[in-house]
Amino acid sequence: ASNLPDRRRVAGMIQTDLAAAGIALKDDAGRVADFHALRHTFISNLAAAGVHPKVAQSLARHSTITLTMDRYTHQYPGREVEAIAALPDLSAPAAQAAKKTGTDDARVTQDPHQYTHQRERETAHESAHARR
Repeated sequence: ASNLPDRRRVAGMIQTDLAAAGIALKDDAGRVADFHALRHTFISNLAAAGVHPKVAQSLARHSTITLTMDRYTHQYPGREVEAIAALPDLSAPAAQAAKKTGTDDARVTQDPHQYTHQRERETAHESAHARR
C-alpha cells in the first residue's frame, strides 16, 4: 500500500494547474506537459547545471544511472559548442617553447661531478656522429 495519490488524480491536478497558468497540455510539436515532462525537465536541468550524474540519479530516485542519463536527461541546443569552448587551449605560443630537459645537449645540473659525466657522454655522442 502506497501513500501516493492515485495517478489519475495527480494527472488531473497537473492539468488543472496548467490550465490556470494558461499552458496548453500539448504544444504544436506534440509534446505533452505532464508529470513525466516535469521529471525530464528537472533531470535535464540538473545535468545542464553540472550536477554529477549519480546525484541526479539519487534525486530522481532511479534504480540505474542508465535510466537517468539515457531516458530522462536531454541535451539543450548549443551545449556541445559550450563544451568545446570550455576546453583549455593546448597550443603553445612560440615564446613558450619547451625547455630543455636534460636530454641531448642540455645541461641541467650544477653538480660539477655530474656535469663532467654528462659532458663525457655528450662528447662521445658528438664523436660518434662525426665518424659517420
